[in-house]
Amino acid sequence: MEETPINTTPTPAPTPTPEPAQKKSKWYLWVLAFLIIASYGTIMYVFFSDVKKSLADTNEKLLKEQKDNSRCNYVRDSLFREVKSLSTYKALTKAMIQRDEALGFLKYKIGDFVYLKRDSSHVVVSDVVFGGSKYEYYVKYKVLYKDSKTEEVLPELVY
Repeated sequence: MEETPINTTPTPAPTPTPEPAQKKSKWYLWVLAFLIIASYGTIMYVFFSDVKKSLADTNEKLLKEQKDNSRCNYVRDSLFREVKSLSTYKALTKAMIQRDEALGFLKYKIGDFVYLKRDSSHVVVSDVVFGGSKYEYYVKYKVLYKDSKTEEVLPELVY
């Protein structure tokens, strides 16, 4: 039998160290951080891919608008060239339109056979002459005799 020394103190039981628990909680934190970063990256990828697609659509529309605009500019410029060559006749055209509007109210039209009141001669109305200024105007028939002579007469002098 062996004897145990009396003066020896028994060794205490080993206590568990808290280090493995801290490592375990840090491991969860790393996994959680990785998941957050991955989800953030996925969300950003989806968002930017949608933005990229919408930018591509917008660029397509812009190119189409530019093409239509250049076509309209070409058509406008070509029409401008045509109108510019005819702009010298603008005053004449307005006068003709005004004359044609006023002809609607007259009793006799161009080409009608009429008689002159002063000598009852048979003549043809060859033209209607309008004239005057801003405050006064006159209307006369230009009549053609059988001998190709023309004369301007007032509307009151024909029947």
